[in-house]
Amino acid sequence: TFVDVGSYSATLTIADNHGDSTTQSFVVSVANALPVVALVPSQSSIQGSSLSLPDMPFTDAGALDTHTASISWGDGSPDSSPTVNAATRVVVGSSASHTFVDVGSYTVTVTVTDNHGGSGSRSFVVSVANALPVVAPVSTMSSVEGSLLSLPDMPFTDAGALDTHTASISWGDGSPDSSPTVNAATRVVVGSSASHTFVDVGSYTVTVTVTDNHGGSGSRSFVVSVANALPVVAPVPSRLATQGSSFTLSDIPFTDAGVLDTHTASISWGDGSPNSVPVVNVATRVVVGSSAPHTYSSSGPFTVTVTVT
Repeated sequence: TFVDVGSYSATLTIADNHGDSTTQSFVVSVANALPVVALVPSQSSIQGSSLSLPDMPFTDAGALDTHTASISWGDGSPDSSPTVNAATRVVVGSSASHTFVDVGSYTVTVTVTDNHGGSGSRSFVVSVANALPVVAPVSTMSSVEGSLLSLPDMPFTDAGALDTHTASISWGDGSPDSSPTVNAATRVVVGSSASHTFVDVGSYTVTVTVTDNHGGSGSRSFVVSVANALPVVAPVPSRLATQGSSFTLSDIPFTDAGVLDTHTASISWGDGSPNSVPVVNVATRVVVGSSAPHTYSSSGPFTVTVTVT
């Protein structure tokens, strides 16, 4: 068995039992035996995460051969040059880790080359799964019913460097979701692009969801505390009344940003008499002055106060 490549001169000698012999020389050309890389099982990874391969043994009938190795990752990136353990004839997988930047199924090829230029390869598949977007925490916010609320910009991360994204905001009040703008360059959900008006007092759980082009999504929820907006009674001009005669106010409109709010009203006549409770027209948001007549028993200027609650 020849242990190395080369051209060797061999001599054949034949001798008989009388001591006579003859000799014939000839050349033996020994070709290179190619390395053989052992089977490598399929591997899995997540985009943006570093993948280390297992050690990959190989054989070579050339006992004196030395070896180098390369790994083609199948994603267009430059080949890696892992360490070769000469004593054990193993390609050290952990010496050439790799990060796949996008989801997919990649054919990775390990090639071992000996010092005579002969090589052997083994291919296997690496399945790269989607990394989900992660939305940064959002602080609790406050608003007033009927007022427009603009959210702050909300950054997110995604290990998929090539991924594109959309976003949605669920306001937690039964209204349709909003679709805010996503700044692709900075990976920020632009909060001001999807303002919202809460129509009633309460504590609402708002959820921001970012979805990548592979269908993976990540969400972040936070609370918006919505305070009550106070009713505002329209100005009422000064009026004249006659002592001892029944007097009524004109209708008195009011506004309230809380479109779902209901109301009651009271009138303090300023003369020490009990307050009156006029009718409130819910549809028109008007205190019906004629529903609460009053008679002053004495003369004088009186400050009348209409309160809507």
